[in-house]
Amino acid sequence: REQAGFVGPSFETICGYGANGAVIHYTPTAESAARLGWSRPVLIDSGGHYDVGGTTDVTRTLHFGEPSAHERACFTRVLQGHIGLARTLHFGE
Repeated sequence: REQAGFVGPSFETICGYGANGAVIHYTPTAESAARLGWSRPVLIDSGGHYDVGGTTDVTRTLHFGEPSAHERACFTRVLQGHIGLARTLHFGE
């Protein structure tokens, strides 16, 4: 369902499964496309333009199965980086 004020997508949605999720601006081809499964993460990147002059870009990483210890460690490091930035940056001051 579209939200009020939605004008259109800000870019074509990107969806990469497994190793394809690490490719910047991944676009599937017959040779590179992978079927979604339970064993690897999937990255989804989408966004929209809104009539209030705003544009969004939302990236989500999901795992439908049990992440490996390495995947958990990587996710934790990224989360720690986000928390560190949030505690350091002070916008509008």
